[in-house]
Amino acid sequence: MNEAIKQSAGVEVIPLTAIVESPTNTRRHWGNLDDLAGSIKSVGLLQPVVVRPLLAEGRYELVAGARRFRACQIAGVESIDARVRELTDDQVLEAQAIENDQREDVHPLDQAAWYQALIDRGYDVARLAGRTGRSESYVRQRLQLLALTEEWQKMFLEDRLQLGHALLICRLPPKMQQGLLKSYEFQWIRCEHYLTPTVEKTRALIQGHFVRLDRALWSLDDAELLKAAGACLDCPKRTGSDPALFADLAEDDTCTDQACWAKKQNAWLKRQAECLVADGEPFVRITQDWSRPRGKANQDVLTTCEYECELTDSEATKDRTGRVRRALVVDGRDIGKVVHVRLKADAVPGATESAEAESRQQQEQQARERDRQRYLFNRCLARVFAAIVDKAKRDPDVAPTQEAWRDMATWFWDCTMDVCSMDEDADDALRTIASLFGLTAPAEITGQWQPIKTLTLTDTEWLQLLVLLNAAQRVFDWQLTNGADVKELQEVAGIYGVDGAGIVKAVKAEIRDEQRAAKAAERKAAKEQPDPAGKPKAKRAKKATAGKGGDA
Repeated sequence: MNEAIKQSAGVEVIPLTAIVESPTNTRRHWGNLDDLAGSIKSVGLLQPVVVRPLLAEGRYELVAGARRFRACQIAGVESIDARVRELTDDQVLEAQAIENDQREDVHPLDQAAWYQALIDRGYDVARLAGRTGRSESYVRQRLQLLALTEEWQKMFLEDRLQLGHALLICRLPPKMQQGLLKSYEFQWIRCEHYLTPTVEKTRALIQGHFVRLDRALWSLDDAELLKAAGACLDCPKRTGSDPALFADLAEDDTCTDQACWAKKQNAWLKRQAECLVADGEPFVRITQDWSRPRGKANQDVLTTCEYECELTDSEATKDRTGRVRRALVVDGRDIGKVVHVRLKADAVPGATESAEAESRQQQEQQARERDRQRYLFNRCLARVFAAIVDKAKRDPDVAPTQEAWRDMATWFWDCTMDVCSMDEDADDALRTIASLFGLTAPAEITGQWQPIKTLTLTDTEWLQLLVLLNAAQRVFDWQLTNGADVKELQEVAGIYGVDGAGIVKAVKAEIRDEQRAAKAAERKAAKEQPDPAGKPKAKRAKKATAGKGGDA
């Protein structure tokens, strides 16, 4: 561009040393500047930058054109073509936001930072959308990205997280974001191969942290229930308060803050208990969640081990055991309801001996049933594990690097250790898995045992180890919360293409045959056992029959 054209276009030539980059330009991704620098060396700068004069004479602030400015520095040129404009701070921010927003390679987090800077200057979303040519929904979603925790933002900037995932995760409170980061599904991003779950799976995971407001026990306009939080209808964490941000959840008005929901639920239950106290009739608090233990935090809540059953009003009236109580359900499917329950004998002071005997009989029967289920479960477990390993040998997956295998196996091992620390059977499973790979387990398994770091395996062996650890984790996690149920074992088998139902059916048939053989052996032994006279029972029976026939 010759001097005459430059002057007519309002372009000045300014030394690079007289220009400083704008502190309000928060862009962090610059793309490949070397190609642009080479072009500037060859044909010069085709589009001038925009600057504004600073108070210091002869100094300028770069408003627009930061990539061109940096490329000129790389190219080694001493001056740059620039348009000088008198602009306010607000105009500078708006110009930077609009210019960068129109580029294809701008990172969404950079967009969010510019939008937020303008919001801080007094812009609202509608005005910002109009100035940038974007929809209000687009602007709100970009602004919400700033709610990502530092670790999620870092992964997003490093392209280890897709925009679709980020737009979903940023809607969670910080604590839930941290929990999701540690979950099984997202642990893969720590490995060399970033096998993040699909956006749809991520949406399902996140929606699992949300609670539909139509499940609330309390009135949504009740601002007194938890004064610090206010009414649910006025809460900004309610998806219905910002339809543009939660367009995918428009049909279901939900709460995105699980911790606040729990506090309100507890406050409502406390209010219900106060009403029952005011009525004057004695009551107890119960949980319908059988996995909930009785600890210091809930000493006044009866677990499912402390009451026998729930009764209708008619059944409660007819009951003569003296153990029927009115109960407030504080956890489980009927949470918030007032029901009648019959307490177990040992939960009621002064219970009759007959009631205690009945209770013991029921407990013994339940114990026998649990033993039967556990025996079946353990027999099926060994068979399913063997089938999974066999399938992995015959159909190995595409293997990552040895380092990636080790990272994934170490994480699976730690998770399995966490689950197995509460179950002795699971400790035995870990010892079995370790022995399959030539490892000797210590007498007491603790978190200090990290055998994975010492292993050198083939890709197929790594896959077998991962499959076994994943299966063990799933199985024992279910067992701790649901008991020894072969249905979960069948589901785990199905994940790896193994016919779990067929295995369970075969094992049940084997157990039946073994029981029949044992009973037959017992009957045979009983027949051959001599009576007090010293003669076998079978022979004496024949003689007795013959004698009766002779007498006749």
